[in-house]
Amino acid sequence: MVVGALTISACIGYWVSKTVKAGSLAQFTVIYMDSFGNNVSMATGSEETISMMANISLSKDSIIGLSNIDMKIVTMSALGVVNIYLNITTAGEYYLHILASSSGKMMALGNSPFFFKVNPGNFIASFWKK
Repeated sequence: MVVGALTISACIGYWVSKTVKAGSLAQFTVIYMDSFGNNVSMATGSEETISMMANISLSKDSIIGLSNIDMKIVTMSALGVVNIYLNITTAGEYYLHILASSSGKMMALGNSPFFFKVNPGNFIASFWKK
């Protein structure tokens, strides 16, 4: 199969779980795509990669990110997949904004921002012994 050039606006992003508990790991996956809907990876003959940035905000209209979020971005270029792992400890409704750069041009991933909800986690009380 011959694929076209990697197109940031055509990449597919989705939540592995759209609702998570506070303090648990949330995963978001991005699949590299061309403008024709084909997966772009080393397996399909492409060596293109994109540089990705992610921010979490309380509004879909604001890209100003929250600073107290643990986030790790893992790129698997051979598969044409990027996984973003988040650990959010405060319950609430959030938006994941994804910006990507290819050939020096920064743009939003198609359908960004992505809504998700964090429910309260389990409360664990610990007592100090005297």
